[in-house]
Amino acid sequence: MTEALYKSIVEESNDGIFVAQGGDIIYANEKLQELTGYSNTELVGSPKTRIVAPAHSVLVKSHHRARMEGDSVPNQFEIDLQTSAGERVPVELSVSRITDEGKPASVSFCRDLSEQKERERTLEGIVSKANNIVEATSKAEIGQVAVDIAHDVLGAPLAGMHLLSDDSQCLEMVAAIDEVREEFGVPPTYKKTTEDAPSEVVWEAFESTEPVYLDDTREYATLAEETPARSAIVEPLGDHGVFIISATEPEAFDQTDRNLVELLTQILTATLDRQKRERELEQSRKRIQGLFDESPDMINVHDSNGVIVDSNPQLSEKLGYTTDELVGKYIWEIDQLADPTQTREALADLETGERFRVEGRYQCKDGSTIPVELQIRRLALSDGDEFLVSSRDITERKEREQQIQTLTERLELAVEGANLGVWDWDMTTDEVEFNDQWANMLGHSLADIEPHLDAWENRVHPSDLDEVEAALDAHIEGETTYYESEHRMKTADGDWKWIRDIGKIAERDEDGEPVRAVGIHLDIDDRKSYEQTLKEERDMFTQGPAVVFNWRDADEWPVEYVSDNVTDVFGYTPEELESGEISYIDIIHEEDLERVSKKVATNSDEGIERFSHDPYRIVTAEGEIRWVLDHTKNVWDDGDITHRLGYLVDITERKEREQELEWHERLIEESIDVPTVIDSTGTITYVSPSVRRVLGYEPDELLGKRGFEFQHPDDREDVANAIEKLQSSPDSPQTVQVRFRRADGSWRWIESRMQNFLDHERISGIIVNSREVTERKEYEQELESQRDNLKILNQVVRHDIRNDLQVVSAYAEKCQTYVDESGEEYLTKVLEASRDAVNITETARDITETMLQSSTDLDLVNLRYVLDREVDDVRSNYEQGVVTVEGSIPDIKVRADDMLESVFRNLLGNAIQHNDKEIPEVTVSATVEDDMVVIEVADNGPGVPDHRKAKIFEENEQGLDSHGTGLGLYLVETLIERYSGDIRVADNEPDGAVFITTLPIDE
Repeated sequence: MTEALYKSIVEESNDGIFVAQGGDIIYANEKLQELTGYSNTELVGSPKTRIVAPAHSVLVKSHHRARMEGDSVPNQFEIDLQTSAGERVPVELSVSRITDEGKPASVSFCRDLSEQKERERTLEGIVSKANNIVEATSKAEIGQVAVDIAHDVLGAPLAGMHLLSDDSQCLEMVAAIDEVREEFGVPPTYKKTTEDAPSEVVWEAFESTEPVYLDDTREYATLAEETPARSAIVEPLGDHGVFIISATEPEAFDQTDRNLVELLTQILTATLDRQKRERELEQSRKRIQGLFDESPDMINVHDSNGVIVDSNPQLSEKLGYTTDELVGKYIWEIDQLADPTQTREALADLETGERFRVEGRYQCKDGSTIPVELQIRRLALSDGDEFLVSSRDITERKEREQQIQTLTERLELAVEGANLGVWDWDMTTDEVEFNDQWANMLGHSLADIEPHLDAWENRVHPSDLDEVEAALDAHIEGETTYYESEHRMKTADGDWKWIRDIGKIAERDEDGEPVRAVGIHLDIDDRKSYEQTLKEERDMFTQGPAVVFNWRDADEWPVEYVSDNVTDVFGYTPEELESGEISYIDIIHEEDLERVSKKVATNSDEGIERFSHDPYRIVTAEGEIRWVLDHTKNVWDDGDITHRLGYLVDITERKEREQELEWHERLIEESIDVPTVIDSTGTITYVSPSVRRVLGYEPDELLGKRGFEFQHPDDREDVANAIEKLQSSPDSPQTVQVRFRRADGSWRWIESRMQNFLDHERISGIIVNSREVTERKEYEQELESQRDNLKILNQVVRHDIRNDLQVVSAYAEKCQTYVDESGEEYLTKVLEASRDAVNITETARDITETMLQSSTDLDLVNLRYVLDREVDDVRSNYEQGVVTVEGSIPDIKVRADDMLESVFRNLLGNAIQHNDKEIPEVTVSATVEDDMVVIEVADNGPGVPDHRKAKIFEENEQGLDSHGTGLGLYLVETLIERYSGDIRVADNEPDGAVFITTLPIDE
């Protein structure tokens, strides 16, 4: 490289360069002259320390000396140069040792660090003030700190922060330096839909999340005309908005400015994100707390030792405790079914996030109990594991299960009692489920019968098979309501037995093809009737009388007088109490004694004549509990109380009614396995994580979606109607049962209870508490199918069998003119047997109809009309008897149904049929006593012995010399109890029996 080229490079260098020899400058380039303000003449020949700031001259000298001596020193370090004007310029000094004309020298390169140092100071300023942004509590405060940093630290002439509006249509200014308002007048707002150039530029940066740099707005179509800014930086703030710095002159910002603004906006964005997350977390916390407080379910949280640490208001209200009273109790103190040892073991085995379901029985503060279903979940918390227990009152479900169980037992009894063979045919696989009676009817055990259609077809008589299959095909094609056939079937011993086969398609698929049929076999070789038991128990509440006590104001409160009715009310005799054997304190319930004693003590001050206790309990002589209202009078003598006179009113029945009413008022609808919050359109805004277990979805999969998307199309209208009703009647919860599609595509029945909390400050939605009820729904459908079977049987009994018997009776009567004296006896027996059989079918029909009815089927029935009609019928059917009505039948109404006629038909028929007199005489009377009507049916027959009077109404119990089923009087008593009445039998004078029926009058 030539000397001229070297010189050119040195002279054109951006670094100041000088060569020193012996401590003096022997060469300085133009850049060094520019940096120091000295001319070349002034520099050359002067000591090099002349241009070094005094604070760094010692450092430079020591490095120079060491270098000349060959010691190791840094070749590059920072110092300050001092200019001719006395100012300091920071430089990076790079020194190398050289030889000039055979003498050692050094060459130094001085790189100006002024701009770098300025950037570092600016960066330090941003960082030092960034903490103010982080500590700001509002968006406006954050924005103001940011624009102040942009102005004071970055030197931005104009700066502002614009955030997205609530409707997402505007970027609104929340903070700006004063100069922005001076330049722009009205603070600028950038609208998404406005077609102006500034808004388009700003929204481009926001939506693309990329910064926009404008060096000269005049280069854009109309931008310069619509804004005073000539250069700008628009930095996006995530999904919050934008930060803008601008200037009124073009090209005001370089790359350094851009980098520093980017750093500032990163801090801004992070702070806004954090505040957004904090707001969302707070909203989530409030929502969860709202669900905890407002959930219809009873909820408590307890630790691993079973100690309750929190509870929601519903649990407190339900059990009658305050939250403070519940906190600190062991869970087994309120759950009678929870064993401490077993509970601790179960909690220890429960994994975090896992839950299990168990039934319990909560004991209320007043001693009453509530059956509950518990769901327990382990929660992993920072300060130790806790357990969330959600419980719901299942009293209604238990009652419903008992009703279902009762109905099932009745159905089983009916099938067994009537000797019905039942079959259930899966028409898609030809598998058939037969019952024991079906097999026994043909002489087999159920184990002998293959559960397949072939087991039936192979036993049908070949001559009957075509006709049977034709009847079956006609029903399958919808040509007949029922499949009906009478045909022969082979028994186990090879004989043929006539069977009446009745069935019906119970289920079809979506294409209308049959998939299931059910039916019964009736043995028409040896017809039998079936029986069914229906009993209802009623609780009778009575109001007890008042009892007067006079006891001495001494220890144990000895009784000196008590009214005679104490025996009737409390079971004690006056002698037991007045003798001192039993004191008044002895009969007060131990849990109430302290309260009663305190009440007496606080009302013993002078001047107090009378006071009343809050209701307390008395223990009767039989150990029963009676609630009393005690009005006490203090008896004074010379300033002292000598006696107390107590007037006790037995309010047990009233207290029980009040407790029951309180229980019902505080009863919350069944809790839910999946708490959900939806808005008024059905869109899901919150769903419990339990949806994973019940329906297989992640909560995020459902959020923001309408519940209708997952409901069966046939059920959506029911849900929409329920939401509409809920909005029109906010205080009326709605319950619906719908099919919900699981994540795996299967359908599950869900029962949902909805409550309107749209106006609730924290919830702002409709709370939907849902529980899967698929098994219960399928069980109910199975019961409905069984009821259909009973209806089929009832049709057979009412129509076919009875008609056949009446035909037999009619032909037998016609044969009377053709039968001689020797055959008359047999013909008479045929007639009597056929009539008895008709009566049996009527009784069987009545039992079936009774079994299929519910207590809600009762109506007002005119007693005179029913009784007169039955009297007329019995006179027509039994001409040998004399039926007399004593007086007139009152024109009143009782609450009953069509089966009331069966009561009187059985009573009147029995009075004649089981009469041993040549001329049976029956007397009927009806009288009104208070709000009851008493109907007596008296006869002159053999009567009923005393030892049989209590048993005569029992199931299968037959009268004297009776060959009937024993169902008639059993049916009578069943119906009378259904009508809230009573029936008993007494002796008639001089002979016979009187059946006395009592029914309440309904006005």
